[in-house]
Amino acid sequence: MDIDSLGLKQAREVRELLASDPYVEAVFLSPSRRGVKAAMKIPICLDDKEHKQAFQAARRYIKEKYNLIIDESCKDVRRLCFFSYDPQLVLNQDVVPLNTSEWSIAKPSETVCEEPADLTEPTEDLFEPPPTDLITVSAEHYLEQGLQQIESAAEGSRHNNYCRVAYSCGGFVSSDLLAREDTLELLINAARKARPEDPADAERTVQQCFSEGEKKPYRPKVTSSTIKGNWHYLNTAPNEPRKLKPNLHNVVEWLSVMQWSTWYDEFHHRTMTVDERGDHIEWEDELTLKLTKELQDFDLGWRGISDLIVDKAVQTYAYQDKRNELTDFLDSLQWDGVPRIDSWLIDYCGTVDNLYTREAG
Repeated sequence: MDIDSLGLKQAREVRELLASDPYVEAVFLSPSRRGVKAAMKIPICLDDKEHKQAFQAARRYIKEKYNLIIDESCKDVRRLCFFSYDPQLVLNQDVVPLNTSEWSIAKPSETVCEEPADLTEPTEDLFEPPPTDLITVSAEHYLEQGLQQIESAAEGSRHNNYCRVAYSCGGFVSSDLLAREDTLELLINAARKARPEDPADAERTVQQCFSEGEKKPYRPKVTSSTIKGNWHYLNTAPNEPRKLKPNLHNVVEWLSVMQWSTWYDEFHHRTMTVDERGDHIEWEDELTLKLTKELQDFDLGWRGISDLIVDKAVQTYAYQDKRNELTDFLDSLQWDGVPRIDSWLIDYCGTVDNLYTREAG
């Protein structure tokens, strides 16, 4: 199971939370330190279909008990998983399998058409852009609210509800934030429950809008007005938008709010981060320049921010999470109870076994 988009502090809290679950066999931080990976024991599955059903049961269990969302891509039995080094890895030797039948999700009786019908009206009349406030709302929560809006929409406003919700959900699916088949099935069934005059036309509209939404993956634009932080602002006129000061405090705050994965390794004396593949790499000048450009586009007040300020902010932020690759590894080791120190010169160096060599060892 993958639980993503967490900060380092929250990821550690989730790891401790799942560590006490009777069905979780192992739990550890992801390579980026911004998520948690866990292994849940389930009954033996005979095929891919049973595995997906077990996944949905596990997903429902985690959602209802801990209010956490498991990455939908975990349902693929062939999916590869990146393992990471976590000295606080938790193992449960007494794990028991989850009762998947108790947490299974009953499938609705309605079926979904395999292919959407051809468009019968201009697309510009069908589709509306997704809401601008989705940055603060999870895709799953939006889908849940959207389904309720479709089912309860009054006559005359149903068409617009179909278009808006289906289009937005298509964008979420294209960004891997929702599962395609499950989402489309829920949307169509919600449209049918609204008892439209022409159910076939309602289904066609949902599929059309959904397909158009898939062409435009949802990419939320993050600005200083959409994320909360302890910002320092420049003095501006009352009728002007607020601008962030290009100072060290604000950049460190931005890194914290965005849950940037950067730390200082005391063993290597280096600032470290993770790349797109989840590998640990040293922070270099190239990364500073890329981040500087990103920040200059983030806020009007940061148009002239320098790479020197950005670099110092990265170092300041990294010092808040100091690690030691060597001691972290040594602390994770557990002695197996076999004494070796007293006789290591004899066993490993081939010296004569006597009192002197044992004392020297």
